[in-house]
Amino acid sequence: MPNPPFPVLLEQSNIYQSKFLSDNWMEKKGFPYLENNQKSWWDTPINQLKLPTVQTVDSTVSCEDVIQTLKLKSAANAVVVDSCGMIQGIATLGNMESLIHDGKLQLTDPVMKTIYNRFSKVRPFPLVHSVSLTLEHLGKEIRM
Repeated sequence: MPNPPFPVLLEQSNIYQSKFLSDNWMEKKGFPYLENNQKSWWDTPINQLKLPTVQTVDSTVSCEDVIQTLKLKSAANAVVVDSCGMIQGIATLGNMESLIHDGKLQLTDPVMKTIYNRFSKVRPFPLVHSVSLTLEHLGKEIRM
């Protein structure tokens, strides 16, 4: 069975990185420091972290349906996939609600109109430090 995707949200990369890779958050998830201030989680494969299940939606689904699903699941975002299951991008609840509020999006519009589709692929089961470096690099690209 294929592994679920691991989304990296670029529009919030600095916020996400600071939460995901903060020492306190990692310790709460069961990855404490070792002796000499070494981070026990630094070389941990990402699939060993206790991360929430990713919500996935089809690219043809309406924004209204995605918003209802995300609220029902208490989720902030969803991975948008095409009919073949290929990742097209990330749709966030906040972005959809903001666009609707500003009149730039209709509830009946397909979710594809709202996606963030700039993402980087990483090898299967990357180590936490690899994801950290990827986020850091992508965050620098965004600020340029």
